Amino acid sequence: MLCPNCAKEIPEESIICPRCGVDVALASRMLTAYGDLVSEGFSALANGDVAAAVERFGSAIALNDGPAEAHFLLGIALAQAELWEEALNEWERVAPPSWLATEAEELTKRLRQVLQLRDELLLPTDQDASEAVARVEKIRDSLNRSFLVEAELFLRMSQAQQPENHFWYALARDLAFAKTKGVLAYE
Repeated sequence: MLCPNCAKEIPEESIICPRCGVDVALASRMLTAYGDLVSEGFSALANGDVAAAVERFGSAIALNDGPAEAHFLLGIALAQAELWEEALNEWERVAPPSWLATEAEELTKRLRQVLQLRDELLLPTDQDASEAVARVEKIRDSLNRSFLVEAELFLRMSQAQQPENHFWYALARDLAFAKTKGVLAYE
């Protein structure tokens, strides 16, 4: 059996990891709860319940702040709720060497460009404010579709890298269900 904290091979009957000293059963329950919260958050996001997704990803982070995926997905949920600065803050917390760090950097870059464009388009000197608002809405809709694509990419990469994690299979099922409902219909 592997220690859920340090990933060192330990005897099956171990209660405490001889390497890192963690309570093996407690750490295992914590990781399972974390995975369940991330899965529930992804399901809520796929079903369009952004508030529930934000709550679940936030709870996962409160339980275990280390893994990058909850920060990445919380950023997507916050962006869906149009809480732009909060989304950027979460993506900035996805640190290397996580494979998600590159994705988070790209999302951060794109969102900052959209926000800058929005600010430029909505300057008081703009002659046609309604046209500028329409352009910003179109950009926002495109960005929201991009967030869903990023979430799907995250899921596929997670499955490829960690096929043994049971909660990723639930995420795949939820994503497939969301696609059939048209939630993930993007151009």
